Amino acid sequence: IETTQASFPEESKTPDAILLRSVSVRLGDGQVLDLDDGVSDQDAGEDFLLSASQEQFEWIPQNGARIVFWGNSQPSAQDCHASELQGGSVQIGPEQEGRYLCVSTNRGQPGSVQLVRVDPAVGVLDIRYQLWAIP
Repeated sequence: IETTQASFPEESKTPDAILLRSVSVRLGDGQVLDLDDGVSDQDAGEDFLLSASQEQFEWIPQNGARIVFWGNSQPSAQDCHASELQGGSVQIGPEQEGRYLCVSTNRGQPGSVQLVRVDPAVGVLDIRYQLWAIP
């Protein structure tokens, strides 16, 4: 797993939300990701497991994390906090590159995930995510 981290905390666009983390991550088949801590470690309380086939990825929520597709524009903390998130997995293919998802971590923190690069043929999923605290 490769990560790049921006400075935090800072106020986000939503005055009631505080940006906790803004990170870019490269994931491969079978990797887990804990968005709260920004680590890929199976003992860290992971939020998502990535599974790959030749045509697409399956991103599987773990430990009570939830997810839903948002669209082509970046959602705010309040957008994701208010979204009806699902506990089931989502299918991610190359046609969804650039789209956003809303997530809730296993600790209940809302976040947005941008699908930066989706290349299941080589097993690479690059994402950029933001995680907020809602007081």
